[in-house]
Amino acid sequence: MAITIISIPGDVDANSYVTLDEANTYLEAHLNAETWSALDDERKKASLVHAARLIESFRFGGLKSTSTQALEWPREGVYDRNGYYVNGVPRKLKDAQCEIAIWELMEPDRLAGRFELETMEAVKIGPINYNVTKGAPVLPSYIT
Repeated sequence: MAITIISIPGDVDANSYVTLDEANTYLEAHLNAETWSALDDERKKASLVHAARLIESFRFGGLKSTSTQALEWPREGVYDRNGYYVNGVPRKLKDAQCEIAIWELMEPDRLAGRFELETMEAVKIGPINYNVTKGAPVLPSYIT
C-alpha cells in the first residue's frame, strides 16, 4: 500500500511536518546521506511518518492552532529562546523529523528497546532496583 505524505500545516489528515522532497534535500547533505538515498520512496515516507509520530509524543508549550489539526504544530502562544513569536511549523522541528528518520534507520534497535522497557514499571536485578520513568523516547541530544 502506498503511503501518502500529508504535510499541510494544520490539516486534519496531516501525518508529517516535511514533504519527501524537503527530507531528501535536508538529508542529501547529511553524514549518512548514502543510507537515505539507498532507500526507495515508500521506505523513506514510512520513516518520515514514524518520525512524526515520535515527535507527537513530546509536550510543547502553547496550544494547537485549531482543535481539528492532526499534528501538534502549528501552535499558538509559543516563543523561541530569543523571545520571538513562532509562526507556523519551526524549521528546527522539520529538521528534527529528518534527523529522527535517519537516526532510526542507523540505530533501529535503540528505540525498540526503549519502548519495551517503558512497558515495565520496575526492574530488579539482584540488589539493584530500577524504576522506569515513562515519557517521551530517548533521542540523541542533537535532535532534542
